[in-house]
Amino acid sequence: MNVEKANQISIPIEQIETLRKEIVEDCRLAMKEDTKNVFNGAECISVMMHLKRIADYASNICERVIYIQTGQIVELG
Repeated sequence: MNVEKANQISIPIEQIETLRKEIVEDCRLAMKEDTKNVFNGAECISVMMHLKRIADYASNICERVIYIQTGQIVELG
């Protein structure tokens, strides 16, 4: 367990949320332009939501690694 790596791995929630919003908006626009894109757009939005949750889990793990190693409670996400 490495505190330095835990700090590097963590991605700020704001950055993830910005990317999520951009991707969701792009998918919505594609779905509006052509109804053939609805299935793929919905799948893309679903995948994005899952990736956001995975990033949350990774952040939580990093926070726990830092706590175990240093005894400090940090909020990385």
